[in-house]
Amino acid sequence: MAGFADYLSLVVFRMPVEDRTSLPGEFDFNMEWTPDASQFNGNGGVGFFAGSPGGPSIFTAIKEQLGLKLEPSMLPVELLVIDYAETF
Repeated sequence: MAGFADYLSLVVFRMPVEDRTSLPGEFDFNMEWTPDASQFNGNGGVGFFAGSPGGPSIFTAIKEQLGLKLEPSMLPVELLVIDYAETF
Protein backbone atom coordinates (compact mmCIF):
# COMPACT_ATOMS: atom_id res chain seq x y z
CA MET A 1 0.00 0.00 0.00
CA ALA A 2 2.96 2.30 0.56
CA GLY A 3 3.78 2.05 -3.16
CA PHE A 4 0.18 2.86 -4.08
CA ALA A 5 0.25 5.90 -1.77
CA ASP A 6 3.51 7.00 -3.42
CA TYR A 7 1.94 6.61 -6.88
CA LEU A 8 -1.05 8.71 -5.84
CA SER A 9 1.30 11.31 -4.33
CA LEU A 10 3.79 11.62 -7.17
CA VAL A 11 1.78 10.82 -10.29
CA VAL A 12 -1.96 11.29 -9.77
CA PHE A 13 -2.43 14.10 -7.24
CA ARG A 14 1.03 15.70 -7.00
CA MET A 15 0.43 16.22 -3.26
CA PRO A 16 1.25 14.05 -0.25
CA VAL A 17 -0.75 10.85 0.31
CA GLU A 18 0.15 8.89 3.44
CA ASP A 19 -0.42 5.15 3.79
CA ARG A 20 -2.26 4.57 7.07
CA THR A 21 -3.52 1.07 6.23
CA SER A 22 -0.77 -0.84 8.06
CA LEU A 23 -1.15 -3.53 5.36
CA PRO A 24 2.25 -5.14 4.71
CA GLY A 25 3.32 -6.83 1.49
CA GLU A 26 2.57 -6.20 -2.14
CA PHE A 27 -0.81 -6.22 -3.87
CA ASP A 28 -1.82 -6.68 -7.50
CA PHE A 29 -5.08 -4.94 -8.39
CA ASN A 30 -6.80 -3.07 -11.20
CA MET A 31 -8.81 0.05 -10.60
CA GLU A 32 -10.87 1.98 -13.14
CA TRP A 33 -11.88 5.61 -12.76
CA THR A 34 -12.32 8.76 -14.81
CA PRO A 35 -9.59 11.28 -13.92
CA ASP A 36 -10.52 14.94 -13.67
CA ALA A 37 -8.43 17.96 -14.64
CA SER A 38 -6.84 18.16 -11.16
CA GLN A 39 -5.11 14.80 -11.68
CA PHE A 40 -2.02 13.84 -13.66
CA ASN A 41 -0.54 17.33 -13.53
CA GLY A 42 -3.62 18.88 -15.15
CA ASN A 43 -3.87 16.26 -17.92
CA GLY A 44 -6.59 14.15 -16.30
CA GLY A 45 -9.46 13.31 -18.62
CA VAL A 46 -7.43 13.97 -21.79
CA GLY A 47 -5.88 11.45 -24.21
CA PHE A 48 -3.80 8.83 -22.42
CA PHE A 49 -5.14 10.15 -19.11
CA ALA A 50 -8.82 9.91 -20.14
CA GLY A 51 -9.48 6.87 -17.96
CA SER A 52 -12.70 4.92 -18.12
CA PRO A 53 -15.41 6.98 -19.90
CA GLY A 54 -18.34 7.57 -17.56
CA GLY A 55 -16.47 5.87 -14.74
CA PRO A 56 -16.42 6.89 -11.10
CA SER A 57 -14.16 9.49 -9.51
CA ILE A 58 -10.92 8.20 -8.02
CA PHE A 59 -12.37 8.62 -4.53
CA THR A 60 -15.41 6.46 -5.36
CA ALA A 61 -13.26 3.90 -7.18
CA ILE A 62 -10.87 3.52 -4.24
CA LYS A 63 -13.80 3.04 -1.87
CA GLU A 64 -15.92 0.72 -4.02
CA GLN A 65 -13.22 -1.24 -5.85
CA LEU A 66 -10.54 -1.49 -3.15
CA GLY A 67 -12.49 -1.05 0.07
CA LEU A 68 -10.25 1.85 1.09
CA LYS A 69 -10.87 5.56 1.46
CA LEU A 70 -8.92 8.75 1.08
CA GLU A 71 -9.40 11.27 3.88
CA PRO A 72 -8.00 14.78 3.92
CA SER A 73 -5.86 15.60 6.94
CA MET A 74 -3.12 17.96 8.00
CA LEU A 75 0.37 16.48 7.78
CA PRO A 76 3.76 18.02 8.40
CA VAL A 77 5.63 18.67 5.16
CA GLU A 78 9.34 19.30 4.76
CA LEU A 79 10.17 22.64 3.17
CA LEU A 80 13.39 24.29 2.11
CA VAL A 81 13.38 28.03 2.84
CA ILE A 82 16.12 30.27 1.43
CA ASP A 83 16.31 33.43 3.50
CA TYR A 84 19.03 35.14 1.57
CA ALA A 85 20.92 34.70 -1.71
CA GLU A 86 23.86 36.69 -2.98
CA THR A 87 25.59 36.70 -6.35
CA PHE A 88 29.30 37.11 -6.75
